[in-house]
Amino acid sequence: MKNLVFISGEMGAGKTSIVNFFEHAEHHTKYFTSKGQKNNTIVNGWVSPGGKHGLDSIGHKNSKAQFFAETLPSLKDYNVIAHGTFYESRVDIERFAMNHKVFYIILKTSKEEIYRRVEVLRGGSIKEITYNSSLSKNTKLLKDCEIRGLAHIVIDNNRSLEVVANEVWGIINNLK
Repeated sequence: MKNLVFISGEMGAGKTSIVNFFEHAEHHTKYFTSKGQKNNTIVNGWVSPGGKHGLDSIGHKNSKAQFFAETLPSLKDYNVIAHGTFYESRVDIERFAMNHKVFYIILKTSKEEIYRRVEVLRGGSIKEITYNSSLSKNTKLLKDCEIRGLAHIVIDNNRSLEVVANEVWGIINNLK
């Protein structure tokens, strides 16, 4: 059974930056958006649904989780890395585990660092309500992982992108 790794963290934590730390190539598997068919990408031997922008790039008719549930069975023969802001329900987690061994990498980032990254790196700002909603989803995921005994690791994300990306990719590559 192949692996499915979710990289989770608050908005602005750097999930996509970590996945994009290495080059992507087009992958022959497809996904569909309201704008037509697109390719997933492959990075370090892992398929990235939604390509370089991950699940945040998917404008699916229902939801990211629904898109992923519909797309994942076609990726059962591949190791998959998923990144983007969304929370998986318990039902989704059980569905994902039907075709893959599921592992969560949860980025733990301070509020100050999130605000700094959004302001400095993205040139924008984040509203308190948006931050709190994102934090709540990540906290709920961590709690579910702990209560249900789901395979996961929490990574200190208040360090440089290079340090965190190399640590995360080291963990991911050891799962193969």
